[in-house]
Amino acid sequence: MTTYQPMRSLESAPGRVWTAWRSPERFTKNPDMVALPDGRLLAVYADTDKHWAEGLIRLTLIESRDRGRTWSLAGILAESDRTKREPHWVTPRLSRLRDGRLAVVCDLDDYEHCHEWQEPGIYLWWSEDDGRTWSEPVNTGVHGIEPDRIVELPDGRLSMGAHMTCADTQKVGEFIWRSPDGGKTWGPPVAVAKDAVHLYCEGAYVPLADGTLVCVIRDNLHNNYSSQVAFSLDNGDSWTQPMEAPVAGDRPFAGQLADGRLLVTFRNQGGNRGTYAWLGHLQHELGYRVSALHKGPEEISLSREAGLRIAHRALATTQYNLLPPESYRSEVLFEAAVRVAASAGSTGSPDERCAYVQLAHVNVKLSIAPNGLYLGEPDLHHQLIDRHWPVDMTEWHVVHVHHKGGLVRVFLDGRDVLRFRLLLPGPFVSTCFGTPPSGTGQSWWRYAKYHVRNQTEPEHFWLWDARSGTYPDQYELDRLLELHANTHERPDNGYSTWLQFDDGEILVLDYTNQGDPLGQSHIVGCSLRVEDFETMGRRPQER
Repeated sequence: MTTYQPMRSLESAPGRVWTAWRSPERFTKNPDMVALPDGRLLAVYADTDKHWAEGLIRLTLIESRDRGRTWSLAGILAESDRTKREPHWVTPRLSRLRDGRLAVVCDLDDYEHCHEWQEPGIYLWWSEDDGRTWSEPVNTGVHGIEPDRIVELPDGRLSMGAHMTCADTQKVGEFIWRSPDGGKTWGPPVAVAKDAVHLYCEGAYVPLADGTLVCVIRDNLHNNYSSQVAFSLDNGDSWTQPMEAPVAGDRPFAGQLADGRLLVTFRNQGGNRGTYAWLGHLQHELGYRVSALHKGPEEISLSREAGLRIAHRALATTQYNLLPPESYRSEVLFEAAVRVAASAGSTGSPDERCAYVQLAHVNVKLSIAPNGLYLGEPDLHHQLIDRHWPVDMTEWHVVHVHHKGGLVRVFLDGRDVLRFRLLLPGPFVSTCFGTPPSGTGQSWWRYAKYHVRNQTEPEHFWLWDARSGTYPDQYELDRLLELHANTHERPDNGYSTWLQFDDGEILVLDYTNQGDPLGQSHIVGCSLRVEDFETMGRRPQER
């Protein structure tokens, strides 16, 4: 038997995470950072009255002379007052070009400039003296919002990514603009990722050493959709179809380290909230990976014979997240060998919900109790008529859920026991298995398999078996590093930036509201090294 070991976290090591900057009673968000030739670090961020500003906004410059441990004010790039309907600056991004110029780009408003039919609202400031003085802002003519920092391409052009709502799909798409004249003019846009299903946005662009241009993209659909990745072999003139990244993150920030691997930091959306990091060769590790949400007191262990055991003595959530079906028109199949028991150390109730399967769009919420299967919301008893199948679930059974053509059927050991007709699309919620949210009880799982056939998206199949000796979320346990967690009642963090020093240390700046009153946040610093990832990938020891 193996005992579950949580994901590694920088916060478990003293001095690796610290408060880098705080603006009293303010919301400090979206920092970006560069290194200057004299050894200073320069960062820009948005200093606001709350996440979505309603009062004073200051695009603020700060600098550090001790590799990011402490920071001091270096100037105010722009200031506006939303109470006077002045510009609504949102996310500044900072670059240092090979010719020595500094460039800050910032979007003006997420509402008035987010559609391709609306006026361009991304502005640009230049500095030729390492940030001591700055030009007046110039409208770049680039459409959309949330631009990436300006990137220099191998062919000498400058690039800027941004996303906007496309008129033909009314979905968000990610685009790139290039400048052939050092940033004086930009355009036309080239679509990097755009379709009628996903919400592609906040792309991070990295020219790799071999000349490939990679873009790591947020998918704003969330609910277990992973980030997406696209590649260009011609400096952004054309792009591959987006492919699933092995992580699910908002506002990814990516760069290639000296050893050739790609480091991506991001706001985690695949389970527990916080800012995470992934390191590897992205081209070789594309594809969906199951993530997990672990919240509250839980006991998890794994045995090749007895399966995965999840035990909650008090209210907790253990949820393994699956790729959602495209829509309620998708054919969906979930199957697992499972048994349950009342809460450890108590007799419990025979209808205590101990295990749970939820499938988005097709309205499946299947609860498993010691006395049988329940299809529907546990607290809406009138909906459970003809949706409860009595059976002793403390014994092993194979549960099979299938949706096709508007008919949902639940099979128990091959027998059709529950069904309902899907008249309307079900809610777009997490597709998952494990325990009910804030649930109690015990469950054991020997295997789980999941198969989806979509209309436009690729067919998806996933299989996990306890006999493999691995947990369903083993990939993220092995390959992700939690930089800092966020357990705030309304977690807000994750527009990170980082750079690597000559001695190998990697400094990450981010913002977080962890520990802050509602409506406030601060900038956090993190120090990590490649070795922090290399000591991961460990498997639990047999007992």
